[in-house]
Amino acid sequence: MPGERNRSGEAETRYPPERARDTARERLKGLVILPKSGSCNRHAREEEVRCRIKDRPHGGFRVPPCLSLRHAAGSDCALSHTHATLLMVVITIILAALVLLMVLAMIPSWSWAEPSLPPIIITGVSHASGETGKVTYASRIFLLNNDSTVYENDRLKAVFYRDGQRTSSVQTLNGHLLISSRHDGVKYIEGEGCRSLYWNPGEEMVVDLTDKTLVPGVMVTVEIVDKQTEKVISKHSARA
Repeated sequence: MPGERNRSGEAETRYPPERARDTARERLKGLVILPKSGSCNRHAREEEVRCRIKDRPHGGFRVPPCLSLRHAAGSDCALSHTHATLLMVVITIILAALVLLMVLAMIPSWSWAEPSLPPIIITGVSHASGETGKVTYASRIFLLNNDSTVYENDRLKAVFYRDGQRTSSVQTLNGHLLISSRHDGVKYIEGEGCRSLYWNPGEEMVVDLTDKTLVPGVMVTVEIVDKQTEKVISKHSARA
């Protein structure tokens, strides 16, 4: 009835039953029934899946563009890392080789080679007689011009030592001038190096000392002295 109030205190208008039904129908015509949010989202997902299945190529799975880009970027990164590692290894090897060359260049050349021989060397000592071949402790010393220098043999003199003790000397190495020169403990000299005025490179001469001056096993030393300067130009030792 008009004039009655509801529980909230507002005035409530009552209509006859027929008019109430007509009013309800008019209200229903203006309503739009919306589905629940869950069913709407599910329906959208199903439509998206159906679209993806339609777009999928026959016989395989189409990789989404985003995944392809990621895969390509990962491959490029891996290749770059490998190239960088190889480059570092090559640079390290080159640097190590350069350091090795610098160290080798700083080492003196004489430390690698054997000590050089003096200009005049002893090539042998014979204890047999040059005439009979019998062992008489003939004490024959073979000398060789091991240098590239041509020496005037008359300008040289030789001094011989046995185990560090002086035993013999000759004032000239020219075979023709030996007799007229002073010679202690030397019988004669012979060979290519004393026949002419010059002792050429590669030529040998034999100095025959007094018998039994040298015996097997002793250390023999010869000094070659320049008579004008009195300097020792060569010194060499060998085992008899």
